[in-house]
Amino acid sequence: MTVKMINEALEKGLRSEGNYAALVHTLYELECSDALIKARLRDYSARELAFVRLTLSGLLVSPLLLGHSFANLPIAFWLWVGAIVPLEILAMLLYNRAIRDYPLSQTLPYLAFTPVLVVITGWIVLGETVSGIGLLGILLVVSGS
Repeated sequence: MTVKMINEALEKGLRSEGNYAALVHTLYELECSDALIKARLRDYSARELAFVRLTLSGLLVSPLLLGHSFANLPIAFWLWVGAIVPLEILAMLLYNRAIRDYPLSQTLPYLAFTPVLVVITGWIVLGETVSGIGLLGILLVVSGS
C-alpha cells in the first residue's frame, strides 16, 4: 500500500456521512477516558498513566497492522515517525499530569487551541495554508472556549 493509496482512502473515508457518528462517539469515549482517569487513577503518576494509555492503544491497534506491508514507505516517513513518537509521549505525559492534578473544567478547554497549533505547524512544516472560511471556523472554536 503506497502513501498515495493511504491518503486517498483517508479522504474517501472522511467524506462519508457515517463517519460523523463515529467521530462524535470517539470524542465522547475520549472524554469519558479523561474523566475516569481523574476519578479513579489520581494516585498514579503521569508516567504510569501515559504508559497504560499508549500501551493499551498500541496493543489494540497492532492486529490491524499485521496485513500491511510497510516496505514501500519512504525513509522520510520513518524519520518523521521517529521524531513524532517522543513528542507524542511527552504530550501524553503533560496531558495526563494536567488532567490528574487540575479540574477538568480548567484543563480541557485548552484543547480548543489545538486547531490553531495545527494550522501553525502545518504552515511551518508543510507550507499549507488555511482558507478564509477555515480560519473563521478555527477562530469560532477557539473563541468559544
